[in-house]
Amino acid sequence: MPDYRLVAIDIDGTLHNSERAIPPAVPPYLRELEERGVMVVLCTGRRYRSALPIAREAGVRSPMILHSGALVRNSSDHSTVFTRYMPLDLATSVAGIIKAEGRHPIVFLDEYDAGIDIVSTPVDPETVEGRFFDWHGEYVRIMDDLEGFKSDRIFEVCSWGDFDDLMRVGNVIRERFGNKVYLHVAKWIIEKNSILEAFDGAVSKWNAVVTLADMHGISPEQIVTIGDNYNDVEMVEKAGDGIAMGNAMPEVKAVADYVTASNDEDGLLHALQKFFQ
Repeated sequence: MPDYRLVAIDIDGTLHNSERAIPPAVPPYLRELEERGVMVVLCTGRRYRSALPIAREAGVRSPMILHSGALVRNSSDHSTVFTRYMPLDLATSVAGIIKAEGRHPIVFLDEYDAGIDIVSTPVDPETVEGRFFDWHGEYVRIMDDLEGFKSDRIFEVCSWGDFDDLMRVGNVIRERFGNKVYLHVAKWIIEKNSILEAFDGAVSKWNAVVTLADMHGISPEQIVTIGDNYNDVEMVEKAGDGIAMGNAMPEVKAVADYVTASNDEDGLLHALQKFFQ
């Protein structure tokens, strides 16, 4: 068996079960792996403020990959390992397309210390955006329009809604910008919606995983990745061993080296025990 030195684990649908909880047997095993010298990297589309309590519950000390690879940060002291920001002109143009196509653009920022994670124009409080902002209001900055917004610390521009409609909008963005934008539409954990996320073209979970691994002298062959959603496809396909959860999207299972049980059947723990004996 290869000398695996890093495991990248998605959170929603992988580390979390369908109740959005970590199975109790998982944190002790993750800590055991780190004690054995394995980097246990939570690799998520979530923002730092959202992922931080999950990392602490899991008990892992390795850096976290956030915003689908746009940010790598240490949970111990909030220090940044590296970032890949979205240029302002690109972010503004993508937000304009989303708005023109009838969706609501939302901007995620790297302003953790200032207490600002999200910038948006006003929304109807009865929409999914309105309810989300109500839950996280203290970290949301509402502006009259995004045209006048200026920042050099933008992670992503996103929008929520119906999967097929967001795929349509995503295709418009791809046709306009090509590989200048990394974009995916993923099933979202909240209210059975989907989310379109657009980043700088150099961003992906896998790019962040291999960059972090290279900083520690770890080769791609020494990496195990585990995920379930569309933004996990590349990292599952390209890792030394890529694992799909039993509840994963068919596209993830199609490229996986191994398909484990679902997130409600201790699939993550079974996979870790199989590959890290």
